[in-house]
Amino acid sequence: YDAKVGFKRIGVSANDVPKGSIIGWRRGQCGYHSKYGHIEIAVDSSSSRACSDYCGSIKKTCGAPYVFMPTTL
Repeated sequence: YDAKVGFKRIGVSANDVPKGSIIGWRRGQCGYHSKYGHIEIAVDSSSSRACSDYCGSIKKTCGAPYVFMPTTL
């Protein structure tokens, strides 16, 4: 959640997620699990694809996700 673990939370829309960032969707957001939500990692620089247990398009029309950007590589 912070620099001690190598990530910092940033306030960006689903259209501006930096490559390598963790995307966290809230419970039920975008049709994800109603109890647990969903997490995935952005895999391109155009903020269009992300992977978790599968890869697909980043959903753009259901609100802003939590985004955690890596601070160290």
